[in-house]
Amino acid sequence: MKKVGLFSVLCVVIFAVMWFGNGKESTKPSPPKNDSVQAMTVQEESVSEREKQEKEKFVLKKSEFRSVEEWLNHTNKSLHSNDYAPFSSRESFVMHMAYSSYTYARHFYYLEDEIWMKMKLSELIKLFGEMRNESDSSKYDEYIKQFDAIYNEIQKEQRL
Repeated sequence: MKKVGLFSVLCVVIFAVMWFGNGKESTKPSPPKNDSVQAMTVQEESVSEREKQEKEKFVLKKSEFRSVEEWLNHTNKSLHSNDYAPFSSRESFVMHMAYSSYTYARHFYYLEDEIWMKMKLSELIKLFGEMRNESDSSKYDEYIKQFDAIYNEIQKEQRL
């Protein structure tokens, strides 16, 4: 149990450093105030570069799923399955699902173009992020119910 706790803390620290950066202020001089077109171009380029770097951090180089729908269907089926082999318990299986689902939700978030789906993936990122940090395994069923609600909304929207 101590290894899992230490691993969780380590993952949270690494994620925080990746998410918030290393705290260093930018030393780049600001563009001249009278040249707003140039300033916008520089700003757009830096935003574009940041987005590209973020995408590179979270997009998997090799995914076992071809689409977000395929991943969602697999996740839904797995979370409701009574088969958790090769894991020794359902709790360890669900914890594994939380970690892998968090990773895939981030992956598909950066690949998705549709705003509505990005919002749903953002909800899943938050949900699986909380779930993977949950130490009380009795709460896993509540997280699965929340996943089901989001999953059903996505399924309903895709049928329309």
